Amino acid sequence: MPPGVVPYTSQSWVVSNDRMRSLGWHPNHTNEEAWVASHEPGPLDRMPARRRQELALVVSVLAVVGAVVGVALILQRVRRRSGGRLDQ
Repeated sequence: MPPGVVPYTSQSWVVSNDRMRSLGWHPNHTNEEAWVASHEPGPLDRMPARRRQELALVVSVLAVVGAVVGVALILQRVRRRSGGRLDQ
């Protein structure tokens, strides 16, 4: 990266839209058009919202079940090592 560009990438800067327009600038695209042009849709973006919600619910349930099973296995291992007594 050229040294002259570093300040622009490390510190955000804002220019008033009105000031730019007064100097003769006009936008070629709306915000929505710029987003569509620059955004590469992923697999979740192609999925309907309801299906994404269902998928998130399934993943959450699996995570909770996995955590419960993990804790049960750890407790079982601790009990075996202590001979069935947890007060040692």
